[in-house]
Amino acid sequence: MSCVRILKKGYILSEQIIDFRIFCQKENICLLLKRRFAIINNRICKKKSKQRGGSSVNSGLSKKEELILEVIRSFIDRGVPPTVREICSQLGIKSTSTVHRYLGQLQEKGYITKDENLNRSIRLTEGEMTRVPVVGLVTAGSPILAVEQIEQYIPVKTRGDGKDLFALHVRGESMIGAGILDGDIIIARRTSTAENGEIVVAMIDDEATVKRFYKEKGRYRLQPENDTMSPIYTDTVAILGKVVSLYREY
Repeated sequence: MSCVRILKKGYILSEQIIDFRIFCQKENICLLLKRRFAIINNRICKKKSKQRGGSSVNSGLSKKEELILEVIRSFIDRGVPPTVREICSQLGIKSTSTVHRYLGQLQEKGYITKDENLNRSIRLTEGEMTRVPVVGLVTAGSPILAVEQIEQYIPVKTRGDGKDLFALHVRGESMIGAGILDGDIIIARRTSTAENGEIVVAMIDDEATVKRFYKEKGRYRLQPENDTMSPIYTDTVAILGKVVSLYREY
C-alpha cells in the first residue's frame, strides 16, 4: 500500500491510501506521478510551478507542450505511442487540430518525429551530445556588448540537429526568477522570431540582453524576472535566439 497525494489547482487535496499497483494499471500514470503529475477526474494534471511566464527555461517548451510530451512518454514507456485523440482525451482538449499544432511544434523543436500518414507514428528523438560554442558575454541586467567570438565549447545533450545552438555567459541578476543566475551559461537556439512570454537573447542598439519577450501595441517589452528591476521598452529589437536550456558548473 502506498500514499499518493492527489493535486488540484496546484494544491494538495487529500492523501489516500491505495494499492499503488492497481492504481497505476487502471490510470496508467505510474511514470506521470514520478514526474509530479496526478490524475484528477481521469485527466492528467501537473502541480503548478512557481516560475512565472509561459515556458520552461530548461526545456524551452510551453507548459502545454510539456504536458503533451509527458503523455507521449507515458504511452511509449508502456510500449505503444498515443494517437492524437488519446492525447486529447488525457488532457481534456476538444480539438484535434490543437494537438496537431503542438505536435508540429514539438517536432520542429526536435523532441519528436511523426509520420502524418500513419496512426501511432509518434516517436521520441534520442538526445546526443553536441559541442556548443560559447560566443561571448551577455547581460541579464543592464545590457553590454556581446562579442561574437568563440571562447570555448561545452558539451550539451541535444535533440535533433544542434548546429543552430549557441551559448552565452550571463552576468547580473535580472532573470533570477526564471532560474538564470549570475555566472550561468545559457543555451539558445538561433531564430529571429519569438512568441510572447518566451525567454530570448535580444539585441538593442548593438547590445545583447536576456529577457522575456512581449510584443505590445506599437512597441516591444523585454521583461526581467526580478521584481526590483524595470522592463525595457523599445520600438525595435533584433532577436538572436530563444533560450532553451542552462549550463551551470559547480
